[in-house]
Amino acid sequence: MIQRNDRRLLRGNPVGMKQITDPLNLLQDPDLTVGRMMDIWPETIAVFMRHHMRCVGCPVRRFYTIAEACEVYGLSPAAFLREIRTVIV
Repeated sequence: MIQRNDRRLLRGNPVGMKQITDPLNLLQDPDLTVGRMMDIWPETIAVFMRHHMRCVGCPVRRFYTIAEACEVYGLSPAAFLREIRTVIV
């Protein structure tokens, strides 16, 4: 099911962006940035905050991938994404 915020991702394909048919498939994309995740699923911000990640409001979030952010904060990317999935599904 496509949420309201996800519908805009299905319109057009900006240069350099991958075409999205199922927004949940983005979670498997190694290039998914923290900023894009927060834009698509604002409810994920709570997960970042719960882990004391300072990504919310950080200007670098547009460039950091989820894996890079997890590495900086000493988290397992797989475990973090499992937790993210629970709040967006």
